[in-house]
Amino acid sequence: MNWTQQQWLKAALALLLTLGILYAGQSMWRQQTTTRPLNNALQHIDGVKKVICQDSGQPKNLLTLSVTLDPSANFQKTYVHIQQTAVRFLGNRPFRIRVEDRSTPELEQIDYRAQYYLQQAIMTGNFPRMADKIQEIASNAGVTAHVYVDSQAIYLQLAQGDNSFYTLVPRQAVQGRQTHAIP
Repeated sequence: MNWTQQQWLKAALALLLTLGILYAGQSMWRQQTTTRPLNNALQHIDGVKKVICQDSGQPKNLLTLSVTLDPSANFQKTYVHIQQTAVRFLGNRPFRIRVEDRSTPELEQIDYRAQYYLQQAIMTGNFPRMADKIQEIASNAGVTAHVYVDSQAIYLQLAQGDNSFYTLVPRQAVQGRQTHAIP
């Protein structure tokens, strides 16, 4: 059986069309069965104001959860709840949590100065001193600081007026799926 160039072209177009339809179907199925229910569940977490789920694609199949928090929310409890909910809905699918903030140069400068104490506390385990020093730095600048520590990370929440800044520092090297992303 000899195929002409036109027959090969038709077969290639049919293959591309089929692959496109399958990809679109998979995307719609994922949206209906995973992303939409996850988004709905995250919206109902205390302290969460807004959630946007975005398929980043790279690395393969990565889902980015962009979350806006209520400034009065406990950053650590809210973040952990978001993470647990995402794992429950996504299973082994890789995801990244991006906490949106309203930063200012002053808040970023306080975070920069706090990093020395955050890293020192990770190395020495002297978390009370870290918290005291960060509180001192923040209060001298008229900024409210909340420092939370658990077995996974140190959470720093800075606020001044309507502006906020969030930092999450993992206490150990993250292995496997990366789930922490604070811009």
